Amino acid sequence: MPKKHKPLIILGAGAGISSILSIAYARNYVVSRLVDPRLAGESKYDVPIKADFQDVDPDEYYFAIGVGDNTRREKIYQETSANYPELVFLPLIHPSAVISQGAKIGEGTIIMPNVVVGAQCDIGQFCMLNTMSSIDHDGVMADFSSLAPGAILAGQVTLGPRSNIAIGAKVKHSVTIGANTVIGANSYVHNDMENNVVAYGTPARVIRARSKDDPYL
Repeated sequence: MPKKHKPLIILGAGAGISSILSIAYARNYVVSRLVDPRLAGESKYDVPIKADFQDVDPDEYYFAIGVGDNTRREKIYQETSANYPELVFLPLIHPSAVISQGAKIGEGTIIMPNVVVGAQCDIGQFCMLNTMSSIDHDGVMADFSSLAPGAILAGQVTLGPRSNIAIGAKVKHSVTIGANTVIGANSYVHNDMENNVVAYGTPARVIRARSKDDPYL
């Protein structure tokens, strides 16, 4: 985490923003505003919601993206960074999370309470690890992927870009899950999963194809 705290601007003010705010406050950040054009003029938890941040100097703030949907989070990042390449996106990590020796955490990644990141894991940019999820030793989460609450990845699992492991699902060691894939709640994955599918069950099997823009939350 940065040594000097600047105020924080969070992009997105939808469902789950209370969890993102709780991490920021636990890290002693002052949240200056939420940015969400759909809710501009309102406030959440006493934080004003603005349509943009064009009236501030971006160099005076840190930024985070508080959006749960992987594809939407990626689009917000791409659009924002194209216009403001100088923005600094923080990793936000709750103090109760366990980040093991040698683990790497990418910019913009959000790690919620009681998450465990095992030794030598590589967590990409703008990932989201929800409450009490875990990824064991030598695991990889590609950019914009996510774990729902209670999701568990065993050792040496690879999760592809924009893929999601839903609440309570478990993935066996050394399994690879492709890009844009969703594993349904309480499933058990014991074989590799291809790109662009929805799979669930115990053991999990492919149910249908999906595109990266299909909603899953």
